[in-house]
Amino acid sequence: MTLKRASFALLLVAVGVAVGVYYWQRAGGGKDDRQQIIELVANVERGVEEKSISRVMDYVSQDYQDETGNDRRTLQQLAMAAFRDTQPLDVVVQLTDLEIHGGEATLTADVEFSAGQPVGIGESTRLTVTAKLRRERGGWKVVEAEGWEGAGEEFQ
Repeated sequence: MTLKRASFALLLVAVGVAVGVYYWQRAGGGKDDRQQIIELVANVERGVEEKSISRVMDYVSQDYQDETGNDRRTLQQLAMAAFRDTQPLDVVVQLTDLEIHGGEATLTADVEFSAGQPVGIGESTRLTVTAKLRRERGGWKVVEAEGWEGAGEEFQ
């Protein structure tokens, strides 16, 4: 093998490795579970503020079921009803507890939100939300959540 061919082969291998690392990191492989869950919370927060049903529902498991009988479809319908309101939403989430055990996690967050004005100006709704998550094919997903139900009162 000539030096030119060896250099070209090494270049191809390097490009292949770089492409593999890039896709591995985009799939979340470069981040630890804690960082992935923190990003999930931030993305859901952003999805609510943008009133993006798909962005929020991307992080809800197909198997979602909570103690009050809500499933994934019910959550989607509730979000659609809330997002129809023309007032902008402002949400502030403070993660207060996060426990990860293998492919399952539990988080608790203090959530403050307001419709029509930024949080901190005028009235806002404060909730403590607890969620159970599971690592699934597409990443971490919420399989159960409690404490968010008070948010619905804002839109009735």
